[in-house]
This record gives sequence, C-alpha cells and structure tokens, in this order.
Amino acid sequence: MPAIRSSARPRAVGEHGGGTSLARGEIHVWTVALDERMPPTEESMQLLDADERLRASRFRFEVDAARFIQRRRALRAIVGGYLGIAPRDVVFAVDAFGKPSVAASSTCSDLSFNASHSGAIALVAASRAVRIGIDVELLRADVECLAVATRFFAPGEVASLAALGPDDQVAGFFNAWTRKEAVVKAVGGGLSIPLDAFEVSLQPRQPPRILRWDIPDEAERQWRIHHLEPAGGYVGAVAVDDASGDCRFFEWTG
Repeated sequence: MPAIRSSARPRAVGEHGGGTSLARGEIHVWTVALDERMPPTEESMQLLDADERLRASRFRFEVDAARFIQRRRALRAIVGGYLGIAPRDVVFAVDAFGKPSVAASSTCSDLSFNASHSGAIALVAASRAVRIGIDVELLRADVECLAVATRFFAPGEVASLAALGPDDQVAGFFNAWTRKEAVVKAVGGGLSIPLDAFEVSLQPRQPPRILRWDIPDEAERQWRIHHLEPAGGYVGAVAVDDASGDCRFFEWTG
C-alpha cells in the first residue's frame, strides 16, 4: 500500500461552491488552515445552520469558536462544490455512529466525505462510491506513547513501537493512531470497533499497510491507507475501501 502521491497542484475553492469535479476512483484531500486571529463575521455565520451556530456559541474560548466556524465554512464550501450547490444549502446528516453524509444530488449522487481537525489544521477527504475516513493529529512529545499504545493498540503494534528509537517513537505512535482512526471512521462503527481489532504498520518513512484485520462483521475487502503530512508538525491518514485510487491535494482559502 504505497504512500500518498500528489497528482495535482493545490487549488482553492471559494465561499460559493459549485462545479468541483470529482471523478470516480479519485480521492481528494483538502487542507484548511485555521486562523484564530480571524474573528467570525456576520456573513460567515449566515452560511451555517442553526445547530452549527448554537454549537459555535457554546465554546468557552473565542479561538475554539473561530476555528469551528472556519471548519464548518470550509466543509460546506467543499461539499457544496461537489454537489453543485451553495454552501448554505448543504444539509448534513449524521448516523448513529457520528458519520456524516449529505442528501444525494444529480451532480454527485454517490459522494463520500469525511473530516478531521487538530490544532491549526483541518482536513476534508472526498471520493465517490467508497467508504472513506480521514484523521489528522498535531505531533506532541508530551504523550506517553507506549502507555497509550499498550492500552489501545494490538500487541504487535506495541512491540513495533517499543522497537523504535526515541526520536521515532512519537512519529510512529501518531502514524498508528491516525491510521487506525481513519479506518474506524471509514468503516463507520465508531466506538464499537476496538482499536486492537486490526493492526497497521507504523514505522516512520515506510509506506502504510494493514497487517491484520479482525473487525467483527467487516470483510477486509480492498482497504487501503494513505499517509499524509499536511503541514510541518502534523501527520494524518486517509482510509478507503478501494485499492485503486491515488490522492489529489487541494487547499481551501475562504
């Protein structure tokens, strides 16, 4: 399972959506830079629905509210672009496990998408007729990597992590964490899927692979993981149940 390859220049989509092309087999990964110094405007708030505005009002700190609003604006613009509708007209639904979706449209009736955020970065992944999950994490040296891995990871992953040198353990831990989270989000089982029900490779500078697959009621099929490094100090992963597609990268600026 080769690491992700860029097959397009990053491009931007604006506030009004419309017409973003997504061919079958393609995986689009959008990077959204979050700027806490950018206060929300009345115009940006009007793009959100009532539930999103309520959620924004509940953040204790202004920086968190500002980043939330930017994430939702970006997600609406990106998804609206594929559907051929304005961002404010996108209607999101969430299933019992928290996986988001939208109503089908004539322009992209089989759209699949997923989103993740950490620190000052948000990512959105989109494809067609596949299940897709994405995760991103800020690399943090203060995490007790082996202790957390022992609690949540499969024994083989813990052994692989313990075998790494000190300089590689943080990267190895977050490689595994983002890959496993991306798979869980793509499958759509939420907390019902134990993180030790499957194993992934985690060694830095090596391509991601699925090493063992024992998720209940879920065949391995052709699951594939792509490694992401969206910005300095961040690592991420995309998981799809289709081994054929490579990724194209885009940047959202709104």
